[in-house]
Amino acid sequence: MDGELGELKLVIDTNVLFAAAVHPGGSRRLLDDIFARPDWRWIATESILREYRKVLAHVRFRLSPEELAAFNARIEAEVERVEAGSEITLPADPSDAKFLNCASEAGAHFLITSDHHLLEAEPPPGTRVLTVADFYVLCNS
Repeated sequence: MDGELGELKLVIDTNVLFAAAVHPGGSRRLLDDIFARPDWRWIATESILREYRKVLAHVRFRLSPEELAAFNARIEAEVERVEAGSEITLPADPSDAKFLNCASEAGAHFLITSDHHLLEAEPPPGTRVLTVADFYVLCNS
């Protein structure tokens, strides 16, 4: 990466994790970069982690049992947990409010998603909601 953003707290929407699990490319690269950079911290609540596990279990037809186990183990080991506490609502998609609340609780710099409801939502103070591609444009500027 050319741009140097320093220490970052990142919240990753499940759709980005799903894309990383089943397709090589931008989303997989993002997760690899997060794992490789000690100054980038992936943050999630227990509710988000449960959603990750549920979605990854549904993509098992694309992942071998070994790949699925390795992916889940890496997430469990690497993701920093925060307690849910904020009460941000997202009327357009209430189930995705947990990502905004996590970003708020963690003081996250970025929420990475491809969900248009989150991309169009009012982010918590100090958080930018971006797609994977837009995040990399920012990193490389």
